[in-house]
Amino acid sequence: MKAPPFTVLLTRPEEDSERLKKLLKKHHITSWVEPMLTVHYPRPRIKAIAEALKQQPAAILITSANGLRALMKASSRRNGVLYTVGSASAEEARTAGYKQVRVAEGNANLLARLVMQTRTPAEGTLLHIAGSVQVGDLAGKLKAAGYTVSRVTGYDAEPVRTLSPSLVKALKAKQIPCVVFYSPRTARVFCRLVERVNVQDACQSMQAICLSEGVAKMLEPSQWQAIHVATTPDTNAMLALIDRAKQAIEKHG
Repeated sequence: MKAPPFTVLLTRPEEDSERLKKLLKKHHITSWVEPMLTVHYPRPRIKAIAEALKQQPAAILITSANGLRALMKASSRRNGVLYTVGSASAEEARTAGYKQVRVAEGNANLLARLVMQTRTPAEGTLLHIAGSVQVGDLAGKLKAAGYTVSRVTGYDAEPVRTLSPSLVKALKAKQIPCVVFYSPRTARVFCRLVERVNVQDACQSMQAICLSEGVAKMLEPSQWQAIHVATTPDTNAMLALIDRAKQAIEKHG
């Protein structure tokens, strides 16, 4: 498989990458989907969410789209107050039928701040649906401020063990000029895998588009042609960076 002249490598889990691929297609940008994490929703985890919902939490905290999907697998009801960490999860929640969605537009710290600004501890228990591996301590921050938080693990995100042979071939041929990282974990997994198959030199001709400084810290600057960080941690800012990278590459060849 040979990549077109400008191809963006998408490293998010498959469902998220496919959504981003459709957005990039509207910008006339070709994508190569190669998830670094595989998401699973084990039945016991979904059952645990269903049990937690019986306690009628005052609000539900969603720190990833996968947490939202786990919630929707646990219940067909689309009621209650949702707090999401970003606009992508909020949009998906509204599309699914949730009416009361509040968006932090950033990270877990901003989500905690939003909760503290808009509700009091006396209003009831907060349910946080998280993954088996999480970044930050949302529940801890809120508990320290007096809130009661119940954290339930809703899904597992397991790192892939190797890169596909077709991607390795494309990297060796330096056919992919741009890669997108939405989380520190996917960036870390990608770097480990390119080293494992000895194609880390390919990164020197690639631009890395990162959602945040925390993601960018997982990358060694000297190993990349350039590392760009979104001005705000959302997909629109990422799309702007990808557009800019495409224009620069097409201009200079």
